[in-house]
Amino acid sequence: MVKVLVVNNTPETCGVHQYGENTYNHLSKSTKLDMCCVEADNWNDVRSAISYTNPSVILYNWHSYTMPWADDAAISEYPVLKHVAVVHEAGMQVSSRMIRVEQDSLPRALFSFDDTYVETSIPVIGSFGFASWHKGWHNLILKIQDQFDEAIFKLHIPPSYYCDPNAEHSREIVAEVQKRITKPRIVLDASYDFLSVPDLLKWLNQNTLNAFHYEPLPYNPGNSSVLDLAISAKRPIAITKSPMFRHISGAVPSIFLEDVPMKEIIANGIAPLRPFYEKWSEDNFIKHWESILC
Repeated sequence: MVKVLVVNNTPETCGVHQYGENTYNHLSKSTKLDMCCVEADNWNDVRSAISYTNPSVILYNWHSYTMPWADDAAISEYPVLKHVAVVHEAGMQVSSRMIRVEQDSLPRALFSFDDTYVETSIPVIGSFGFASWHKGWHNLILKIQDQFDEAIFKLHIPPSYYCDPNAEHSREIVAEVQKRITKPRIVLDASYDFLSVPDLLKWLNQNTLNAFHYEPLPYNPGNSSVLDLAISAKRPIAITKSPMFRHISGAVPSIFLEDVPMKEIIANGIAPLRPFYEKWSEDNFIKHWESILC
């Protein structure tokens, strides 16, 4: 077996960290990879982990904001080891001593989940993520209100270590969403506690539809990981034509909010998502990484 050390950033309430943790958990099921992981705040943490794990490959969950210290000088200390970096944004520059793997080039990894959905008399539209105005929740509520006379909008925005540690930004967004509601039977149900992957999958599975209204950014962002969870939860999904959803833009029938009413997307169920369950199975994710790391 190939001994692989995954280097992840420390804060749990971070999308980059979650991607790294989920990657490690999936790859730990490989029969060809002997996985270990270190959550590191600096290069000394990595040095210590190398000394007691003795890996032959180091896999960095790399973002310029969370791991700037993993640079040429640091990597050069271990010239015999194979250094591989998952890079989260296309424009970011990593050490020339690393094998660069664009996050967008990788297959997604879905989670195992048993569907326990129970239909409700009132439509429940869910959405979640760390706080950012470009995620468009303040405009998604307008679409919900335009297309439904009665609905519950469940919005889950946990605190983010780097951008919104006290959930102040989250509460500003929720306040704006609430302010835009004018119909008496449209109800906002907001929550802020950080949820584990199993709990978040259960939360998503309780919703009639999970909708993501991302809006344009002034740069070319990477693929969003929210859909890994939303697809795994086995409920219908609605998205915008944001490039962060480019990886499922070919879903048929269409799930674009710009083109299809939410009631129609709900009626189509998870049929548009079925091709992704095989394409992005855990087994395929593991095989892809084995071809890189072994």
